[in-house]
Amino acid sequence: MPRGQPFTRICQQAAQLAAESRRADMHLHSTASDGLFTPTEVVQRAALRGLGAIALTDHDTLAGWEEALAARSTCQQPPEIIPAVEITCSYRGRGLHLLAYFVDPYNAELNQALAELRCRRRERFLQMLERLPQLGLHINEQDQEACLARGHVLGRPDLARLLCQAGLVATPAEAFEKFLDDRGPVTIPNRGLPVAEAIERVRSAGGVTSWAHPPLDVDLRQVEELRSLGLHALEAFHPSHSRQHETLLLHLAELTGLAVTGGSDNHGPTPTTRAIGTKATTRSELLRLRSLARQGASSPCPS
Repeated sequence: MPRGQPFTRICQQAAQLAAESRRADMHLHSTASDGLFTPTEVVQRAALRGLGAIALTDHDTLAGWEEALAARSTCQQPPEIIPAVEITCSYRGRGLHLLAYFVDPYNAELNQALAELRCRRRERFLQMLERLPQLGLHINEQDQEACLARGHVLGRPDLARLLCQAGLVATPAEAFEKFLDDRGPVTIPNRGLPVAEAIERVRSAGGVTSWAHPPLDVDLRQVEELRSLGLHALEAFHPSHSRQHETLLLHLAELTGLAVTGGSDNHGPTPTTRAIGTKATTRSELLRLRSLARQGASSPCPS
């Protein structure tokens, strides 16, 4: 039958759905941290996309886990919900984000560490708010109080939205460009958990770890050092990565025996380049990570 005919399109759609069911978006955010979709909405959108599994990796919190798990009952073909979190870390004087998968969401030591990180985030957020008037940027106090009262994990995206609400910028992207990027006049660096300690906390909670969106200057020495500390994977597939950077990360993972993860890093309806499922982890890599977790999150490296 010629291409474009109804039966051909049905076959193509079926093949796409089958492919999606073998993929896992392993980097997603919700209203529990700095995302705009609730955990329920994240799960429902992933189900509509036909994904086989997702990881809700909110910043420094597992608060969305139970809602996400309950949301499976609202979906006709729900994805597997992997208990996960994105941990703010420090490594060699720089920030590093650590994705943790298959953790026990009720592990006391892990949750204690995450609670401390959330306190640091709140302090940082208040300090950044104090910088705004010095730059001639004034935000309505009621909007500030409403943001603080939500009880979610605070981050720079929240500040970007406040700047938008105040009419000081047109979009969150403009807020980051002018004020909130890593060297912006408002930004204060996060005080993260030492990466070695974070990896150990995750291991003790039964989980495995992946380095989230490694920077452009990542090199073999850094990856080997983190591998020696117990790192299990690199996030090779991410919307911010160029094809060249993706290739480099895949090569580094192969050289060091690390697994590979991927995810959309979705925070809401925009940008569309970060829509749920645009980047994902293959089924084989997901099974590899699950196996490592079942082994007690022992190092995947040969002795």
